Amino acid sequence: MDLAGVLRARLGSELMAFAKLGVASVKTPVSSANTNGLVSSESSLVPVGGIGVTVNFTKELSARAELETRKVKFAGGKESVTNVSIGMQYSF
Repeated sequence: MDLAGVLRARLGSELMAFAKLGVASVKTPVSSANTNGLVSSESSLVPVGGIGVTVNFTKELSARAELETRKVKFAGGKESVTNVSIGMQYSF
């Protein structure tokens, strides 16, 4: 789950850029050291940030592209996880 603030800037009549910054609740698997091989999980709050653009087709419908990154704790340390998403957005 993410909680983020978004700052938007209009680049034209149909194009808008945005940046977001916030925190995410991340749950990662952690292997236990005992012999039965049980795997537990660890939850943590991590910073999340992203940038993207939206292109409006109508007042309600737009296309959205976003690049988002966060640091995730794994058993060996922290790693960056980056997501790229492209989709449609409906506003009501």
